[in-house]
Order: sequence, then C-alpha cells, then structure tokens
Amino acid sequence: MKQNAKKKILSAVCLVYAAALCQSAAGPAFAEGYGDSSYCTVTVYPEQTVGRISPYIYGINDTGDLYGINATVLKQTGEELSSYNWETNYSNSSVDGVSSNGISLIENFNDSQWDVPGLYTDNLVTHAFVNDIPVRLVTLQLMGYVANDAMGAVSEGAGSPRWARVSFSKNDSYLNVPNTGDGVVYIDEYAAYLVNKYGTVEEGGINGFFLDSEPDKWNENYPVLELGELDTEELIEKSAELSASVKIIDENALIFAPSVSGVSACADLSGSLIGEQSFAEYYLAEMRKAGEKEGKRLLDVFDIHYYAESGSFVNGESLSEKAFRMQSVRALWDSDYSDDTSLYSDYGDNMPVLPWLNGIIDSCYPNTRLSISEYSFGGGDNMSGCIAQIDALGTFAENNVYLACLVPDEVSSYQKAAVNLFTDYDYNGSRVGNISVRSELDDNTASCYAISDELERDRLWVILSNKNLSEDKTFDIGIRSDRNFTLSEMYSIGGNSSRINKETELPDLSDGEITLPAESVCLLVFDTEDDLPDESEEITEETSAMPGNDEGDETTKDDPAEHTIEIITENTASSSVSESMTEESSALREETSVTTVPDSADTASSSDETEISETESSLSEPEQEKEFPLVLKAAAVVLAVGCAGAIVYVLLIDR
Repeated sequence: MKQNAKKKILSAVCLVYAAALCQSAAGPAFAEGYGDSSYCTVTVYPEQTVGRISPYIYGINDTGDLYGINATVLKQTGEELSSYNWETNYSNSSVDGVSSNGISLIENFNDSQWDVPGLYTDNLVTHAFVNDIPVRLVTLQLMGYVANDAMGAVSEGAGSPRWARVSFSKNDSYLNVPNTGDGVVYIDEYAAYLVNKYGTVEEGGINGFFLDSEPDKWNENYPVLELGELDTEELIEKSAELSASVKIIDENALIFAPSVSGVSACADLSGSLIGEQSFAEYYLAEMRKAGEKEGKRLLDVFDIHYYAESGSFVNGESLSEKAFRMQSVRALWDSDYSDDTSLYSDYGDNMPVLPWLNGIIDSCYPNTRLSISEYSFGGGDNMSGCIAQIDALGTFAENNVYLACLVPDEVSSYQKAAVNLFTDYDYNGSRVGNISVRSELDDNTASCYAISDELERDRLWVILSNKNLSEDKTFDIGIRSDRNFTLSEMYSIGGNSSRINKETELPDLSDGEITLPAESVCLLVFDTEDDLPDESEEITEETSAMPGNDEGDETTKDDPAEHTIEIITENTASSSVSESMTEESSALREETSVTTVPDSADTASSSDETEISETESSLSEPEQEKEFPLVLKAAAVVLAVGCAGAIVYVLLIDR
C-alpha cells in the first residue's frame, strides 16, 4: 500500500509539473528557447571594421505625426498612391476604402489649392522642411490606371471614364499645366513638373523615385480594375520604361524598385514565377539587361517592404508577444534563428533576409544598393518596440543596407526614441558615427552594436539592450584595443518613459561590468587620446551621398546632352508653400552628414513630455506588465497546491 501511494504521489507531481511547464511555454516559439540569463559577456574590437553605415537607414514614412524624431529620409507611402492622379490630385481609396474616388490625399490643403498639380508631393516637401529631413522620395504610378474623378465609390473597370490611363513616356513637350481632359496621365511629365518646381537633384530637388508600391498586391487592392495576377515580364517591362523616362528628366535621381510586399514576393511573387530562380534574382538580372540595352543603369536600389509576422504577435502587448517582438528582428540576420511563423514554415530557405538579398544582388546585379523602405516590428508605445527598433537599425548598419524607412505606429514615442538614440542622443544634434565595428555577444536576450567614425576614430559608441522582461542583466564589457578607452558619457531609455536620459553619474567600469534594468537600453560613449594603430583596418566600402551612383558599372553613362527636355512654363501653377521653399530646398542638398533637429533642449523636453503622456495613457497597468515572473510564480503555486493535494488525497483519503 505504501509503495502504491508513493507511485501515486510521484505521478501527481509529474502531471502538475508538466502542466505548469506547458502553461509557461504558451505563446510563440523562439530559436533555442528564450533564456533569462542575468549575465553576459560583450567584446568590442574598435579597430576591426564591419563596414560603413549609410546615413539613410534612419528614414521614416510620411504618415502620422513626425514630431520628435530626427530622421534623415522621408518617403511617400500608402496603397492609395498607386491610383494617384498627379494632374488633378484625385485618387482611389482601394478596397480598404470601398474603392472610392476622391481627394483624400490632399484634403488638408485649402480648397483653393486643390487644382494645383502634384499637390500631394507638396505635403512631402513641406513635412520634410518642417521636420528638418534632408532627403525626399516620391512614389510614381506604375499600375496603369489612376482615378479620373472625385465622385465616390467606383464599380466600373479599367475601360470606364472614371479611370485615366497611365503612360510613362509622353515624348512631347512637358506642361506645367497638364491637359486634364485627354484621358491620359503622363508620368514622365510628372517628373518633369517636379524638376521644374523643385529643381533637379543637384539643385536640391526630389532625391529619388519609387516605381509604385507593392505591385504584387495591385489586384488585391484594386479588384474593380480586374488586373489579374501580376505578370513578371510586364512588371519588368513597365519598370524599365518608366525608369528610362525619369532618367532623361533627371539622370541623377535614384530609382527604387520593385518595392514588393515582403520575403514571399521576393521569393516567388505569389507563385507567378516558375523555375528555380527567385523573383528577386530574375528581376535584378532582367533590369540589368534592360540597363545595358538602354546604356544606363535603370535600377539603383533594390527595394522591398518587411513587416514582422502579422497578427497579435506584432501588435499585442502580452509578455510573450513582447518577448517575440524583441527576438523577431533576428530573422533579418541570424542564421541560427527560426520561429513558428508562416514566414519560416513557407520561406525558411530564404532566411535570414538580409544575407539572402545581399547575396542575390552581388550575383545578379552588382553595385545595386539594398533598401527596406517600409518596415515595422510594432510596439511603438512600449520598451519592447524601442528595443526591437534599435535592433533593426543596428542590423541595417551591419548588413550593408543603404536606406530604411520606419512605418511608425499610431503611438510611436518609443520607436522615435530608438531612432534618436542613433541620430540625436543628447537632443542637441549629437549622433553616432558612420562605421560599424566588430562586437561579440553571447546572449540572445541582449544585443550590442559598436560604432566608430571615419573622421573621429578616437570616439567609440556602444549600444547595449537588455531584453529580459523581468530581471536586471550585467554586461561584462571587454574592449580589445591597444588604445585606452575611457567612458565619457552614458545615455539610457527604460521604464515607462521614452525619453533619452543622460546619466549624471557614470558607472565604475574598472572591472568592465555594467548592469542594466529589465527592458532597457543604454548608449555608452567612450573616448581615447591614443593614436590609431598603424595596422588598423582600412575602410574600403563606399556609401556615397544620396543620390549619386559613382561605383563602377558595366553599363555606360547616358549623355544628357543627347536629350532636350522642353518644359512649357507659361501659367505655371505653384503653391505658396513651394514658392517659399525655393531657397531652403536648395539648402537641403543631400550630404553624407546628417542634418539634425533644432538644438533646443526646451523643445526636446516638451516633445518628450507630450509623447510620454500619450504613451502612458495607452498603456494599461504597466506595473503588472513588467512582472514577467508572474507566469512562473503561478506555475510554482499550481505545482505546490497540486503536490499538497495529491499527498493529502493519497495519505488521508485513498486508503
């Protein structure tokens, strides 16, 4: 009887323990599990360069409130842009807006301006000027049809007069007052209009153009047009024709394409390409051939969009969802990472994303740059989103990404703080350098990015993140250099505030250790007075200023003298905003150095307080959210109660 009782007790304990483990493991799966180590080792090699950091990875999409972020690039975004009629400012809301024709893109302007051509781009230029963003990128229409009225819901297809046909090459005089009654909208005339209004790239005008947005979703977004599945050959043909037309207008403007919706479209464009080649490989190879035929490069930057797995794991605020968010950035770079999302189950062979795409570019169209012009990992209102955003920027810096533009959440103060940690960490214009240097870290619940500067090699920036949701983490920092680096400044973000705080008391790093609270980041600024060793690595990678493309290329430069662009300027229509910006626009010529926000500490403080109040109002019970051990505590309670109950049952009842 006693032996049987012991067996029963042991069985009960095992069952309860197994149930507790299952409960604590609920949520998305992580590579190698999600350990909560409280100690990790960081090693930094200041003289070993990973590569040059492009200043254009700190971009943002022109959506929502741009206040409080020191970004370097601003781009147009949205499904509606595919149907934007630049001549009349009409657009179609796409299926999400009941396929309705209207003026929603420019309704914030005074109605007296609604007939000014290209008014929506005035939005972009104005927002960039007000927010001190030097680089402006415009989206051109490639789909083939744009809205031709503002009369509401559309049920008629492409042949209806409610749609205007798009043509890429007018081959005629370009008008500043376009003909709105011919049923055709010329996109090269749009580019010429923008050049006449804002100047060429060299004159401080628009820096580059996207060949539409997410063409793989045209049929989904505009079912009324009955476009059918996207044909790869047609997309390439359209892309080459429009690019060639724009290059005639401004040969220095960068062309970004194909701007597909993600990894799945890069791999097979939703199954439209048959064979072993991925869509990305085929597109790059064919655009290279088109450029060779044209005698000029027609694709400067291979561009895609990337959003973390859709659904609650992106936007949710549970502990497991926050943990997943901070780990999911590893899909961009880490070959040892995988998760249970459909991205890995369907396209695991194409992961991690950035090494895969960089390899394809090198083999199919060398010297083409890589951009992620729309991306988000969510969490704009909490520290998990801040840490994920820092990881994204650090990953872009280390993986040869030329341009990246965040799609901010509706409440985005923590995402903005993450960008500012790189571009304006003291709210007075200070930014990290432009050289990524080697660092090593032995913990997946932490991250480290080490940065130096081409002209300031006596300074070293180290960004550390503690992804542990409940416990402090101690970093043992080792700087492997013959030079002696001393900690001179420290900045941090954590808790329920998105403000970047300058630490008035620096930690004692005599033993190389620093402890960060749960869910927090810090920026350590080191200085040295020692000379750079002669044997330090040379920096050979080039990131030329936007938008030049000076790298060697097999194709020959087109001679602009062979083309004559005639722009008819009579009755030029121009908004008051653009007129007042002529001088300022010229001053915003693209430079490798980054323009910073005004150096007003009071302004920064006010901005931060506003963002903090928005964040705090959107969070529910932050103190409880921070208690990650709650799951484990609950499991322990269940285990204890189960064991006690089993013992009582066996010893007192089951006799």
